[in-house]
Amino acid sequence: MRLLIKYPVRKFVGVVALLLLLLIYSLVLMVFASSTLPSVGGLGAFVFYAVAGLAWVPLAILILRWAFAP
Repeated sequence: MRLLIKYPVRKFVGVVALLLLLLIYSLVLMVFASSTLPSVGGLGAFVFYAVAGLAWVPLAILILRWAFAP
């Protein structure tokens, strides 16, 4: 059975969920980067930031797809 939520409420919940995802994700990555990256060097830091900078996108797509679905 599908949970029926009105569109404006679902959109609001989706935006709040996206903001929480970005806030928590960025805080976790800052802690990890500050404790790990000083010892890996420039190339390792570049790879980390490239992967970490794009890793949140699939979760954001899922949240937005749910929030703005008809």
